[in-house]
Amino acid sequence: MSQVVTYRKVLQYLAAGASLREVLEELTLTAQRFRPHMLCSVLLLDESGEHLLRGAAPDLPEFYNDAINGLAIGATAGSCGAAAFLAERVIAADVMQHPNWAPYRELAAKAGLRACWSQPILSSAAKVLGTFAMYYREPREPDSEDIEFIDTSAQLAGVAIELKHSEGALVKARDELERRVEERTRALESVNGELEDKRRLLQTLIDLLPSRIFVKDTDSRFLLSNRAHQERLGASTSEGVVGQDLFSFLSPERATQSRADDERVMTSNEPLLNREVRDVGPDGATRWFLTTKVPWHGRRGQLRGLVGVSHDITKRKLAEEELERVAAELRAKNQEMEADLAMAREIQHACLPHQYPHFPSSAPAEDSQLRFFHRYRPTTTLAGDFFDVFPLSEKSAGVFICDVMGHGVRASLVTTLVRGLMVERMQVAEDPAAFLMELNRGLWSILRQPGSVIFVTASYLVIDLEAREVRAANAGHPSPLHVHRKAQVVDLIHTNQRRHDPALGVIESFKYSSWTQPLSEGDLLLLYTDGIFQRTADGRTFDQDDLIQAISGRMHLPPDEVLDGLLDRVSEYSGDGEFSDDVCLVGVELAP
Repeated sequence: MSQVVTYRKVLQYLAAGASLREVLEELTLTAQRFRPHMLCSVLLLDESGEHLLRGAAPDLPEFYNDAINGLAIGATAGSCGAAAFLAERVIAADVMQHPNWAPYRELAAKAGLRACWSQPILSSAAKVLGTFAMYYREPREPDSEDIEFIDTSAQLAGVAIELKHSEGALVKARDELERRVEERTRALESVNGELEDKRRLLQTLIDLLPSRIFVKDTDSRFLLSNRAHQERLGASTSEGVVGQDLFSFLSPERATQSRADDERVMTSNEPLLNREVRDVGPDGATRWFLTTKVPWHGRRGQLRGLVGVSHDITKRKLAEEELERVAAELRAKNQEMEADLAMAREIQHACLPHQYPHFPSSAPAEDSQLRFFHRYRPTTTLAGDFFDVFPLSEKSAGVFICDVMGHGVRASLVTTLVRGLMVERMQVAEDPAAFLMELNRGLWSILRQPGSVIFVTASYLVIDLEAREVRAANAGHPSPLHVHRKAQVVDLIHTNQRRHDPALGVIESFKYSSWTQPLSEGDLLLLYTDGIFQRTADGRTFDQDDLIQAISGRMHLPPDEVLDGLLDRVSEYSGDGEFSDDVCLVGVELAP
């Protein structure tokens, strides 16, 4: 029985979402069943990168597991500590003789252990995650089959550990992003609510504010005073005001200023309109007033004095100051949110390919058998389109494109989840249908939450240079185009005609179909999102037939010019030169 078949249950545990401890326990037990005289353990490197912690060791003595839990790594720290430190396999055929085991010989003897082979567990980025160790109760050197076994087991452990780390990181990132967006939303709603309340209050105060009305003679003595004016001057009755001037109620400085204003109005015969005046009342409180004074003439036109109306605008002035303070806070919060969105956009763009693989990998770009091109035009800060290009071997490449329903933070977050799921499912990437099925399963488990109405359309191509063919699968996405340059024909890479496979995240455990088409030298494959299908103001739509026609007229051009010409054509068609939806184009050329 092959090791892969033996480890099938481990893979099932991993696919079913079991915890890391459960997966590692099953891995070690399965390994021991495959090697009956062997004892197995997995140690995990802690966050500091300096100590090893127990991951799984079902049949090693508990006192031994307790003793090595928290072991500091180092070049001479036994087999596992050295393997983690050096990032390479360490073989101790006889722990009683190996120099690395000098500090641990008594512990090994008590546990009945004589040989320990340790393989570092590495991530896809070659970062040490822990160690996979095989123990024997007698001295023993590994043969080639043993080396292959421990290497494969460590790789499987690495896949499990990295998958669980990625799941945790994605969940944590999603939760943090949602929390921050929710906090910003609540803060904006609160500020907007407070701002609206203050505006309503200010309007109410202005509408209901009683005005001070007074009349003066040519000597600035009061002839008339209403209740609001009396209360402001500190008088209880009209009689306490009439016949007096402001020197009886205000400070000499303020009274002198008011007298000067009165004389200017009466001398010039011009009104003083809406002058803001700062005043300190009898109670010592400072208030603001909006004052208007106009000349008052008798029946024959002679000057009799002036009429004044004064509005208390103290509350309005205070509210304006508070409004400015709140507006400043709102501007600061908006700037902070814009910075957060800009960072999210940078993260999203960092997920897109920045350089393409070469085939073979040693070839310079101009000699690569496959050449890749793309155009990416998001309509908002955060887009819902995503694509990736990656080598599967020296003779095959994967090309993936997807479109998340909607725009903004939620769509951007889903594209990040898709990318993470792709990394985790690379073991089936040679099979397009299986790859989409795995992505669908992962998205279903995330997007099935109550109230989450979201889905992802996707197309995935595997380009096989050795077989000269393209294998494809589609999940509710527009069919890619196949440009046969030699035959001067553009057609669709057709799906199974009997059905249209649904978008990702819609139907749990859906089995996607795949199909194969031959390739010729010089052929061009084009993947795209539905944002290319633009609608004009009069209801016309740039559809798939228009797309094929536009490509047909440009198939003789280099791929870069084909993509740019297509975008120009769609822009002209829309009339305003703008795109109403995100647009992503990915081209793959088989070198002639």
